[in-house]
Parts: sequence; C-alpha cells; structure tokens
Amino acid sequence: MENDDEAWALFHGYQREYQRYWRAFDDVAAIIARLEEAGLSIAVVTNGPEQQQKAKVAHLGLGRLPVIASGALGFSKPDPRIFKTACQAVDQPAKNCLMVGDNPTADVVGAQEAGLGAVLLDRHGNTGKAHARLPVITTLAHLR
Repeated sequence: MENDDEAWALFHGYQREYQRYWRAFDDVAAIIARLEEAGLSIAVVTNGPEQQQKAKVAHLGLGRLPVIASGALGFSKPDPRIFKTACQAVDQPAKNCLMVGDNPTADVVGAQEAGLGAVLLDRHGNTGKAHARLPVITTLAHLR
C-alpha cells in the first residue's frame, strides 16, 4: 500500500462485499415466526462489534430483535454475564431461556454455566467426542 487512504479504500471494499453476502439459513425465518407467534421473546447474543452485528441482524430482516453484542459490553461468550444480559433483555430468568448456538464451548457450555438451557446447532454433523454429551440439533426446525 502506498498510503493509509489506499488501505482504507481496500478495507471498505472488502466490507461492502462481505455485507453483500450476509444471508440467513433457510430455517431461520420459519422458526423466528413460530417462536414469535407462540409469544416467546428472542434475542441475538454475539461475540462481535455491536454496530456490525446490529447491521447484520437488520439486513436479515430481524432488526426488531435485541442484539447483545460483546463489543458493547466488554465481555464475551462464554462469560456468564453476556447470557444474563440477554435474559434481562427479554425480561426472563435464566431458567426460562434457551441458548441455541453453533459453538460448543462459547455458546452451549457458557449458557449452561449461566443457568440457561442450551442446545448445539450442528448443521454439518461435526460434533466431536469431546462434546458428545451436549444436546445437539442439526436444524432449527428441531426446536419445539
């Protein structure tokens, strides 16, 4: 790079392309609608910068959901505080909440240690023996 302006231009070009490919999995819209119809509250818990994560959620048509982003809190999954913050955002005690995530340690074990129910979303069947004891689903359609 010749200068900072070129580096920033390259970075912003990357960001535009990255954002262009944000897509939800095919099972997301249906489960969100089903949960909302049942009167259940939903929040997004993510390790990432708040502004970017809120933009991603809004881009996916889910901007009405609270986004609990580690970048805004100063702590991240699997820290129990992020899960407790999510429970507060949906006005529920931890025992009434279920975390569905794709990271066995950060999402599932972290949520369990914070007192939430938790299930691993393993879309590709990659759960290894180290995590065989965790509850696993392969699609959001398996949620009841």
